[in-house]
Amino acid sequence: MLWLSAVIRVLKVRSLDAAIRCRSQPHSVHLPLPSPIMPWFNKSLKIQDILPGRKKRKNNASPVNTGNPSLDSPVKPLQQPNSTHGDQWIANESGILSPALVLPRIDISSPGASHLSTPAPSSLGTTRHSPSRSVSSIHSANTNKSQINDISPSERPAHHLSTQGPTSGHSAHHVSNSHTSSRQPYQAGSSYLTGARDFSVGNLVVIGHSEGTSQSWGERGREALQRLEDKAMPSAMLNSKERAYPPRCTQNTRQVLRDRIFHWGTTEGDSSNQRLFWLSGPAGIGKSAVAQTVAEDFKKKGLLGATFFFSRPNKRDDPDAVIPTLVYQLTQLIPHYKSLITEQLINTRFILDYERESMFEALITNPFRSLPTQSHPECHKPLLMVLDGLDECNGFKAQREFVEMISRFSQAEGGSMFRWLICSRPEPNLKAAFLDVGQTCQQEILKVDDSDAQKDAIRILKTGFTEIRKKYPDQLPPDWPDESQIIYIAHRASGHLGFASFIIRFIGDEDYDDPSGQLDTCMRFLGGISGPEDANPLHTLDLLYTQILSGIPTHIIRTTRLIIGFFILYGNKDLTALVLANILGLDQVSFYRALRRLHSVIRVPPASEAHEKSIQIYHASFSDYLKDPTRSGKFVLNEQEVHCPEVAFWGLNWLGYWCQGRSSNPIKHLFASKQQSLSGLPWPPPESDRDSVIDSLRKISFVPCWKACPLVPEASLELLIKALQNLDFNLPYSEEWYSETEVFAHFIRWMLSLTPGYEPPVVVDRWHVAGQGDLRTKGEMTIWHCDDDPYAFVASFLEDVTRADHYAIHLRLGRSNPKAVRLAITKYTDPRFL
Repeated sequence: MLWLSAVIRVLKVRSLDAAIRCRSQPHSVHLPLPSPIMPWFNKSLKIQDILPGRKKRKNNASPVNTGNPSLDSPVKPLQQPNSTHGDQWIANESGILSPALVLPRIDISSPGASHLSTPAPSSLGTTRHSPSRSVSSIHSANTNKSQINDISPSERPAHHLSTQGPTSGHSAHHVSNSHTSSRQPYQAGSSYLTGARDFSVGNLVVIGHSEGTSQSWGERGREALQRLEDKAMPSAMLNSKERAYPPRCTQNTRQVLRDRIFHWGTTEGDSSNQRLFWLSGPAGIGKSAVAQTVAEDFKKKGLLGATFFFSRPNKRDDPDAVIPTLVYQLTQLIPHYKSLITEQLINTRFILDYERESMFEALITNPFRSLPTQSHPECHKPLLMVLDGLDECNGFKAQREFVEMISRFSQAEGGSMFRWLICSRPEPNLKAAFLDVGQTCQQEILKVDDSDAQKDAIRILKTGFTEIRKKYPDQLPPDWPDESQIIYIAHRASGHLGFASFIIRFIGDEDYDDPSGQLDTCMRFLGGISGPEDANPLHTLDLLYTQILSGIPTHIIRTTRLIIGFFILYGNKDLTALVLANILGLDQVSFYRALRRLHSVIRVPPASEAHEKSIQIYHASFSDYLKDPTRSGKFVLNEQEVHCPEVAFWGLNWLGYWCQGRSSNPIKHLFASKQQSLSGLPWPPPESDRDSVIDSLRKISFVPCWKACPLVPEASLELLIKALQNLDFNLPYSEEWYSETEVFAHFIRWMLSLTPGYEPPVVVDRWHVAGQGDLRTKGEMTIWHCDDDPYAFVASFLEDVTRADHYAIHLRLGRSNPKAVRLAITKYTDPRFL
């Protein structure tokens, strides 16, 4: 019986080894043993009992060091609670498994993958893993990863393994293998796990395990995190050296807003579903200063998660760098999250090349969904995430994607761990994106001219001047600067905190090292009397305006300049957005498309309010910039460009509405090719406002129309003359444009000065100097025009004129219903229509 027992033991080991070596075959293997001999295996077997050439030690004898780790390593029995015989497996540290119970079922489900299954305690649960994954990973609920990260797969002890899966009973073992010839003979000292990969035992999952792996787990993790770091953009982080002097709020500035953000950001739990905060406002108003200061305040409290500060001029506008940058910062803050991300990067090597939504889902949404806050102290309070200047992110689609992804995540499981602060200009695409977010987002608009902003501007100036005095105690008296100078600068700032900050930076610039002289330069600049040798205190603000205008497409820029230029020259309460568009002959689509990139410097009312509200330039510094060619360069406001042919032709159309009957539509035939009737409006108003809109069009068109006519190019001049010939000049001049005589007088002079080839609708009946037959014809309207040189004014169209200080010219305007006019030109008079 002794020899029979030894033979059975040898057969058992060889059969088990051969079964494991068949792991690359797509079939299942069950090892058969005659049931009568099963009771022989109820007792634990020692390795020395079954290996050839080994002598059995006596009970309780000390182990003998043979130099062979597979024989000298201690064994650890693993209980199988589901076995009817109290069966056990014995595994040593080299991975050799010795059965002390019914042989387990070896299930090979796919090429290159083995699944070793035996009963496991129900408390351990079930772990599944895809055998197709190609990089090594280990996950165990009862094993600390940090203890095994630096252990190569071939060095990991087998006692980390526990078996799982039900057995089918002792007598059910069965062999189904058509490739038995591929089994290898047992070799003493070899491991049953040699070359094995993609198998799970109990709570332990081993993926891609291979003794041939040359790179340790720790090395793989470090390489993965390095790839993440390479994809991130450190220059966009809070304390980046490339942002060494970021804008900050001075003490107590924007304090109410900062307190409100802090309260919102520190609200714990799910009591508030507004986990997203959008702070918007015009360009240069101080949004980045608020974002920087708030981020620093949260960091001091240990509540800052991650930041990304966009900047198009500084090349921090790549949307593909945003998620890796946020993820990298969070891995430095949350160790458990770092472990999850490391494993994710190892298992899915190219995850950082995914499109943004998938990357956000894989690296932020899913990890924090599976990261319970109660297990990680660093997640007990919500962390603040800051995206500043989202409007400078490259691509409107990417900007909207971030709003949508963050909104979805903030409402999902795990989203309560974060509060998201997004700062941007109020660009149309972002307005639409946050409109879709709805009530889940708290919104705040920074205004330029409110009372708090004006107080903050004075506070910035006074604090800045105090700091400058401290730097130059020997140059500046304690009462420098004069209070009136501070008030004047604050008045010009008009609540624009960026304006005030730029002035202080200019005055305190250490490169000039002359704060008193810099202040004098500022005062001259703001007063409009600076010389060519003076520096520009608002150079930084001008660069911002230039950047904004440079983003307008070339095929749209002309219309944009026309709209802005016309508004700067003629803007008043009657010039609503809808009236402005119709004066320029623009429909609603063309109007809004032309202004789409300017929402950071002008306020554009929505279409539903366009008939009653005008566009609004947020700050006078933008108008000043456009009027000064030394500041705006190619974007300078060009009056000749504003008074384009469209203004002349459309202006004649609107003026024709004053007259009824035959001349009410003077140039309708000119646009017949466009199927456009000028009796209609390019952008029709609501029916209830039609009359008021047309009335505004008539009033506003008078001055720009007469200014534009002399500037019409020669190619369009004949068309313009025909339109003028059809116009009824019997207009309510004195009632509507009492003092606007200068532009109309110059328009008449231009018509009289045209070459004989043209036939303008004006005829001179007579003229004379002051005191010589100066009689007024009945029904004649007088235009009093003041001119420094009356002689030069009339010499261009009157022959044999003598020099005098007063001239009276009697003429008729129009063809079908001429208007009698007496044009009086003199040095000393008040301009008016009588």
